[in-house]
Amino acid sequence: MRKLFTIAVLGGLGLLARPARAQFVISAPIAEGQATKQAGHQGILTVLKDLGNTIVKKGNDTQAVIKSLEDQTVQMHDEWYSSLLKINSVVSNYQQVKSIWSYQNRTLSLYTQNITQLRGNPYLTPSQIQGMVKGYTVLLSENVGLLDDLTTILTPSAAKMTDAQRLKFINKISDKVTHQYQLVAYFTKRNQALATQQTQNAQDTQTLKKLYGL
Repeated sequence: MRKLFTIAVLGGLGLLARPARAQFVISAPIAEGQATKQAGHQGILTVLKDLGNTIVKKGNDTQAVIKSLEDQTVQMHDEWYSSLLKINSVVSNYQQVKSIWSYQNRTLSLYTQNITQLRGNPYLTPSQIQGMVKGYTVLLSENVGLLDDLTTILTPSAAKMTDAQRLKFINKISDKVTHQYQLVAYFTKRNQALATQQTQNAQDTQTLKKLYGL
């Protein structure tokens, strides 16, 4: 599969500038007793983006990334969504935003759960592994960029948009994140099929050698 989905959201329309780092600007007052906790919530999107970038930059060593995903993503979900609702009332109870988080998390998890297994398969050649890592790198590089787009849309000071415009762009990002997950899932299935085929071929060859005393 060489036809990869290319991000064309917002930037191509010339409407929004992508921030250098994903970070929420909360305009609503935050109670003093919750300030420390809320500050942590604001960084959750950045954490998820950084996990994706870590995968892209350090594809050969995924153990730390897998551990981070296991330790952080589950408990971060409710906290992230709760803090998100404080940014703009228009996103309250808007399931598309929650869906973006879900598919983003599933995409990174799908990669980390499978690449270690693929890399550990003795019947795949180094060039095949390299091709798999390269394919994942392209897909994930596009995927993590969507977090910046979402952050820009939901940051009141970064984008002068009406609520209707925000919802429209959130829908577009949701569609793209979902499609990216589908691409990663498809690419993963192809990789798994190749690994299974080569494993079976190698095992069949070994069985025949034993039968013939070779």
